Amino acid sequence: MKKLIIVESPSKIAKVSEALGDNYVVKACFGHITELAKNGHANTGVDIEKNFKAKYVISPDKYKVVGDLMDSAKDCDTIYLCTDPDREGESISWHLKERLATLDIPFKRCTFNEITKSAISKALKNARDIDYKLVESQETRRILDRLVGYKVSPYLMKTFTGSMSAGRVQSVAVRLICEREKDIEAFKPEDFFNVYADIKHPKKSFKLKLDGKFLKKEDAEACVSKIIQGSKLIVKKVDSDKKPEYPQPPLITSSLQQVMAKKFSFSAEDTMQIAQSLYERGLITYLRTDSLRASPEATQACRNYISQETSFKLSTKENVYKNKDSSQDAHECIRPTDLDLKSDNDFIFTSNEEKQVYDMIWKYFVASQCAPAIYNTLRITALDVSSTYSFKVSGKSISEPGYLAVFGDVSTAAIDLPDLSVGDEFEINSKNLSIEKKKTQPPERYNVASIIKEMDSRGIGRPATFAQILKNIIARNYVEKKGNTYYGTELGIKVVETLNKYFKFMNYKFTADMEKALDDIHTGKSDKGQILDSFYKELSVDLTKAYIDAGYSMCPTCGSPLVDRKNSKTNETFKGCSGYPKCRFVLKG
Repeated sequence: MKKLIIVESPSKIAKVSEALGDNYVVKACFGHITELAKNGHANTGVDIEKNFKAKYVISPDKYKVVGDLMDSAKDCDTIYLCTDPDREGESISWHLKERLATLDIPFKRCTFNEITKSAISKALKNARDIDYKLVESQETRRILDRLVGYKVSPYLMKTFTGSMSAGRVQSVAVRLICEREKDIEAFKPEDFFNVYADIKHPKKSFKLKLDGKFLKKEDAEACVSKIIQGSKLIVKKVDSDKKPEYPQPPLITSSLQQVMAKKFSFSAEDTMQIAQSLYERGLITYLRTDSLRASPEATQACRNYISQETSFKLSTKENVYKNKDSSQDAHECIRPTDLDLKSDNDFIFTSNEEKQVYDMIWKYFVASQCAPAIYNTLRITALDVSSTYSFKVSGKSISEPGYLAVFGDVSTAAIDLPDLSVGDEFEINSKNLSIEKKKTQPPERYNVASIIKEMDSRGIGRPATFAQILKNIIARNYVEKKGNTYYGTELGIKVVETLNKYFKFMNYKFTADMEKALDDIHTGKSDKGQILDSFYKELSVDLTKAYIDAGYSMCPTCGSPLVDRKNSKTNETFKGCSGYPKCRFVLKG
């Protein structure tokens, strides 16, 4: 009998089928087949009293998909659950197993980091059971997000007009952008003054800058007058050195989004969509990863490639990159599956944007095993003869291109300074000393690259979710995107101020700690029930205070706010639970 392979995306079917042959039937589940029900406590689909037991239902648009999978499985003797190799993929496989369990066919879970024949064959040979701890971690996240969304959003809708939405991670991302907006509005520029010495050297004129700055022009003028009295600058120190610059690590989800935003102004969403297509066609490894690690085989293949490429220089020993402590390290970095395939192959890529994304992935992976670039550096320090005022200037030029050769952006510029020696003297007078007025600059608004970097460094969400988070907060009009820059709207600022006043989940550290706790569920260091119970109790306290401050009384039965309701028969107004019809509490008297 044949074996059924279930993948997430239908675009993978052709590639996987080609790799496996006629003994396998490959079908797609189109992502999650279930969703949390909209019943129970506050319609969250979660039974708070039974250790936060979640109730799932098949999504209406997946009835036909599930039926098709069941029909396909009837002629097979094994079902391989080959959804994506991450937390969401593990959860999807679990739900598939639960819904198809009536078929009484053995299930096996397998994951592959790249859609190639060798990777898929290896994955099938190493098939395993569902990782239930990983599923539990994903389910906890899902419940946390549902609790915030379904409990706090109604409060916002009672506080503001129109459709409002709160999110455990989404609202914190809005906070980042809106706080930067407020910082810019509150910023008051201040003048400061720099002093420069223009030196006329026989071989090359150059400019020295006085260390430090002056907040008042008269202080800068007094300094200049004092220096002129000495009439000379003397070179006290000349530091000439060779400085290595090491290659950056291979790309991961967050760094790929940042690189594409900086270099090509791609949105995070566009980058992820293109990378997804490249992965599904077998050109790159899995795109949702925060691990800098490459497999030993891939690393050796990369080093072999560099050693055969005469224009590149291999590092003397293997470059190893350390993951952040919060990294899940579930699989490899993002890399090409075949280094011989370059971005100039017009027959493989469907658009110029695909070429650009692939080209960056290829270059960063190859460069990661190249030798460092070597710079010649020169730093000059000069003192005026009558005081301790110190002037400095520096320059650098590339001595050996190293990894920069992969990117093809090697500068040929030389150090733009003459040869100087300790003891060299230069005349100083009112003509070659100058004062330049400067202004302090406000903090810059976040662009695509910088907001992703900030969210990643603070542990706000996961890199794989950044694109959707940014899309959601724009759709809600909490944030406006102009070109490549994010602006906090008036509504976003007010929402952040309101949520910040009451809710602990808005705290940056709280959000990062929760991400770590979710990871710890998978490793057994944290308990799902304890995390949810602690979070829910704090959320309930915060929500109650927010409603009471807004003038609401709370229902003693379910904890929802009491609102004015109207008797449909008598048209009389009374106080009743906003959770009606689930809760029928009515305030007597």
